[in-house]
Amino acid sequence: MKKPSIAVLACLALASCAESTPPKPPPLPSTNAATAPAPEAKKEDPSQPVVVLVDAGAEPRRALRYAFAKHDETMQLDTKVGQSSSMGPQQKRAVTFPTVRVLVVLKPQSIDGDGSLTQKFEITHAEVLHDEPSVPKEMYDALTKDMPEFVGLGGTTVFTARGIPTSFKPSGSPKSAAVQQLVETTNEALREMAAPLPEEPVGVGAKWELRLKDEGVQTMTYTLKELAPNRATVTVDGHATEPPRTLPAPQGAPPDLRVQVDKHESKGGGSMTFPLDRMAPTISLEFSTNIQGTIHRGDQKQPMDTMQTIKVAMKPLTK
Repeated sequence: MKKPSIAVLACLALASCAESTPPKPPPLPSTNAATAPAPEAKKEDPSQPVVVLVDAGAEPRRALRYAFAKHDETMQLDTKVGQSSSMGPQQKRAVTFPTVRVLVVLKPQSIDGDGSLTQKFEITHAEVLHDEPSVPKEMYDALTKDMPEFVGLGGTTVFTARGIPTSFKPSGSPKSAAVQQLVETTNEALREMAAPLPEEPVGVGAKWELRLKDEGVQTMTYTLKELAPNRATVTVDGHATEPPRTLPAPQGAPPDLRVQVDKHESKGGGSMTFPLDRMAPTISLEFSTNIQGTIHRGDQKQPMDTMQTIKVAMKPLTK
C-alpha cells in the first residue's frame, strides 16, 4: 500500500458548503498494488521501507531473484472504485463506479550486471466497462469521453533483481482532472508491479514483511504459497495508519473551513502470482480506506465518516 490519499476530505468539505450534486468519481484511495515504495531500503534508516523475513518456510529454500529478459509484454490492468460517506445528520451514501480497463505494453530497454531492469511502458488502450447497472448513462458517457486521454501515456521504470523500484519517470499528462486521478493510480500500480523479495533464502510457507514508517505506519505481509522454478504465488495482507491531524481548507472552500482527521486507516489484501523471468504479474487485490473526523467552519462543526474501496486486477496478455 502506498500512503492513502486524503483528497476525499476536500470533496467532503466542499460538499458541506454547497447544495447536493450528483456524485463524481472520487480521488482513488491508495493500494500499493502489493509492492514496495521506491527507493530500495537501507535498514539503518527507519524512514525508508525495509523487507524483513519473519519465517523462512519449509525446505528446500532458495534466494528469490528476478532474472529479467528483454521480451516485450502486454498487460491488462482493471481498476474499480467504490465510496460511501456521511456528514452530520445525513445518512451514509454509497456508490460504486464502473471498472476502468487499460492495456499496457512493457518494453525492456536494458539489464544491468546486477540484474536490474530498465523498461519503458505505454498505455495503448483504455475503456470503461459497463459492469455497474446502477450508474447513470451520463456518468458512463463522461468517463468514456475521457478515456482517449490515457492512450499514449507512459514512462520508464527501473527494478532491482529483488523487485524494488529504484526509479519511476512517467511521461505525458492528461487534461481532465478525473483522468489524472486514474492515471496516478495506474502509474502507482505499474511502478509497484514487482514483488519485494527478501534477501534470505525462502521456501513454501515463508513469510516476510515490508515495513515503512513515515507520517504513519504501513506494513505489508507476504506469505509464499507456491514456488516453481520460474514462478511464485504469495498472499498479501496490508495495514496502514496515519496519526490525527488538521488539514487546511481545500482549494475552492471557504478560508475558515478546516478538517480535523481523527482516524485514517487502510487495510486489505489479496493474492499475487509473479514470474521470475519476466515482469507482468497476475494480481487480485482489494483495499479499503476509512477516514473519520470533523469538518469545522467558524463555530459550526459536522462529523464525517467516509470509506473508499479500490479493487485492482492485473494479468499478462502475452504468453
